[in-house]
Amino acid sequence: MAELDDDELEKAKETAEEWSNNCPPPEIQAQVARKKGPAYMEHFSKEMWRQCGMRVFVMSAWKNEKGEVLFGMHNDNEALGDGDSFMKMKDWEDIEPVWQEYAQEQFVFELEMDGEGMPLLPDITDTKLEEKKAMVRAFLTSHYRICSGKDKAVVPWSAIVHSQDDFVARTYLPADVDLKEPSKLQNWDTTALLQFWHARQERGEGPTFLFKAWKNTDGDMVPSVISGKSPSPQARIGRK
Repeated sequence: MAELDDDELEKAKETAEEWSNNCPPPEIQAQVARKKGPAYMEHFSKEMWRQCGMRVFVMSAWKNEKGEVLFGMHNDNEALGDGDSFMKMKDWEDIEPVWQEYAQEQFVFELEMDGEGMPLLPDITDTKLEEKKAMVRAFLTSHYRICSGKDKAVVPWSAIVHSQDDFVARTYLPADVDLKEPSKLQNWDTTALLQFWHARQERGEGPTFLFKAWKNTDGDMVPSVISGKSPSPQARIGRK
């Protein structure tokens, strides 16, 4: 700080104050997550034990500088009192895929919408795999919410894998490619899906994609709230 002139010092102070009151820009958050995230979680775990006698197991997710969603878990219980390691004592791996699915939904890739509230896919030339997976997730999540008429509906990936034909007509999928939870897609099937849907979108011949049914909280299959080529007003989603 001593090497800064008065104007630079004042600007640095203003930036520090702004970041203290609000949030740093995403690229700075990504750097802090990489460099200091583990230390923050360790400090939190120790303070919760010291001040509250509370044991915690931290599951984390963040975007790195490349925009990829990363996952982490922090367990410091073995170093606190006479505690045992949760990760060594329990089958925590059953929790991991559920957390990853949740985190991917929260860090959703934002797609533009057309005039009827349908998601639009961009050209994927030179797009990295993780971003393509995020596009698939955002595209299918948007369509599932349109199908159900519920703007917070969660795509039941496991049910779709087991009974794909109950959810979507084969017309809307490329040959030899099936839907699955996007994090489990490989480069070839991710690319095939996006190129197939983008080609339909560019041709403008009917809907790019439609779910024909959704699964309610009772586990029943319910027909889509829309029919034909356009969503009803109730199912429309505004442009982001």
